[in-house]
Amino acid sequence: MKRNIEIHCSDELKAIQKRLEDIRKRFQPSENTCQLSTPPKRETLRARESRNMSAEQTEDLKAFERRLTEVIDKLQPTARLWRMVLIVISVCTAVGAWTWLWDSQTKQISLTQSLMNHPFFTISCFFLILLFLCGIHKRVVAPSIIGSRCRQVLTDFNMSCDETGKLILKPRHI
Repeated sequence: MKRNIEIHCSDELKAIQKRLEDIRKRFQPSENTCQLSTPPKRETLRARESRNMSAEQTEDLKAFERRLTEVIDKLQPTARLWRMVLIVISVCTAVGAWTWLWDSQTKQISLTQSLMNHPFFTISCFFLILLFLCGIHKRVVAPSIIGSRCRQVLTDFNMSCDETGKLILKPRHI
């Protein structure tokens, strides 16, 4: 399952990179556009649209933005579910560890016997380790991983995105 997530993420990133390359090839600013002497630090997509982008280029960027927000929004519910699972198992392990450590017999018997006397702690600890081995730590932060990887790719195109996938167009340095 871990491999499927990595393949899905890498496929999405490849599709995003290909789409951005297509946009970069087609983006040619027209000669009659006016350049501001002091452009703002960051512009919204609508502000850039009104200045020097053709309708086709704007539609491409809007389609890319919609797809990126769709991908991140799709990952949010599953990430939230995995966060809840991790919280529940962590709390169970902490409560089990508390009862295990405060048991007076723990100091007097062997470790294996002590773990057998506290099955709640043993089982919850086993499931916590199993979840980490299955990659729950990556599933919990999957939307932010996609966002950060997209930001890395978008820097080549003088763009960025926020945590929801909305594009941020940065001014070109001339």
